[in-house]
Amino acid sequence: MVSGRLILLLCTSLLSAQDSFEQYKKRQDQNFKKEKRSFIDFKKAENEAFKSHLRKEQEAIASYRKRVKAYWPEGDLGNEKRLVTYSKDLQMKHTIDFENNQITIFQISDDEKLAKEKLTKALQETFESDTLQVFKASQLDQDIEKISKGSSYVETAQLD
Repeated sequence: MVSGRLILLLCTSLLSAQDSFEQYKKRQDQNFKKEKRSFIDFKKAENEAFKSHLRKEQEAIASYRKRVKAYWPEGDLGNEKRLVTYSKDLQMKHTIDFENNQITIFQISDDEKLAKEKLTKALQETFESDTLQVFKASQLDQDIEKISKGSSYVETAQLD
């Protein structure tokens, strides 16, 4: 009789343990699904924010290129081997070709004497300027910097 109660008690305990394990698995499964949904939503929001930021940058570049093309038909904005910058009034174009170690400066002007003076000054300033000064003088870089400051998804390195 004692052994019958013991077996019945063990069976009841095992059923109860199995039941609570099934509940535990079910809760874990629900929590996993909830976290997975949360991550998918987070990833989607991050992707949308990045796409939005990228779209704003592309619009700023397109807008700047359009302004540049009014004076310089090729609308050259440079690449990883050539730094191309323009004066604020877009009348002067600086190109530094790092691959060929060459600096080219163009000036739009009707007055040849004034153009030579501006070119001489620009060449001197080019040799005296550093990366930070070039960045601060570039309207396109400043436009993109403004866009980046408005985005919590972009970190800007400090230039020194």
